[in-house]
Amino acid sequence: MDNKELFQELSRIRQHETRGQQLDLFQTETPKAPVSLEYWFYSDLYNLFSSSFPPISQAMEKTVHENLIYPYEEKPTNQQSFDFCWGHYDTIRHAYKLNYIEYKNATDLKLSRYTCWSLLKQRPCMIKGHPNTFFAQTYFMSPVFKENIDFDTLSPIVSEYERIELRQRLSRAEKILSGIINSAHRNPYKPSFENYYRDFYNSTSLALFNGQTYADIQAQHHLPTGSNTTLLDYMGKHTLHARIAALYRTFERYNNSTNKSLINLNDILCDELFNKRVAMINATGMRPEQNISQQRIDKVKKDLEDKEKDFKKQYSIQKIR
Repeated sequence: MDNKELFQELSRIRQHETRGQQLDLFQTETPKAPVSLEYWFYSDLYNLFSSSFPPISQAMEKTVHENLIYPYEEKPTNQQSFDFCWGHYDTIRHAYKLNYIEYKNATDLKLSRYTCWSLLKQRPCMIKGHPNTFFAQTYFMSPVFKENIDFDTLSPIVSEYERIELRQRLSRAEKILSGIINSAHRNPYKPSFENYYRDFYNSTSLALFNGQTYADIQAQHHLPTGSNTTLLDYMGKHTLHARIAALYRTFERYNNSTNKSLINLNDILCDELFNKRVAMINATGMRPEQNISQQRIDKVKKDLEDKEKDFKKQYSIQKIR
């Protein structure tokens, strides 16, 4: 299931309910306007994410309850007005299918938008391996970007935020590469490690960017330059994927090779970078040098943190009971 299909399915299984306050003969206050509630059934999410969600049982309430309790940056100001955890989900008995097995009058849960987001945010291991994990998480907090957002608007937002985790993975891979180079760089007659690593770094970029250096790409996209600026912080989602995949494939090939020279390491990495360049173009129709963002990764991370704060502020105080 790709992101567009997931968007359509999450929208399809979204439930709506309108509640209004009714007055009896002895009440004098003005009735409140009807409130529109939205929620998702736990059974529907279970079917969508398959066995990665805990099964429907008494344990599911415990799972949901525990994942609504976690450290906050800010507590909701009127949280005291209702039981925070119980207010975000409700039990219901109805008929539904679970993994194509039909149940009649069985226990299920109504989950608020906040609960769904919290489950995906706090328990990524529950859906580990699902290719759309982050997209689903961002889907549930999408109202902070735009009400009734459509897929074409949400998709580029998610792609930009996906850079955060990919950049962290690339940092780990680059550290491994630096360690391999440092280990092989024991000859006192060779230039300093810093200079050698910079030259190695620049020479391998030619394979990924079709003969262009990182400096060339930065100039084309009018990105900042300087000693504290690296193109890695501006690479888009697909370019990051390509470099990460090339590095780990290089480590595997180099580890299995009897030739432990830096020249061989350079040759293997250039070969893998070129292969991943071709694969990226075939898969996306986009060249690595085109998939460059104007936003530095630390600003993207800060923006996501701010949006999550806005989401929690708006939706953590809503209740479905």
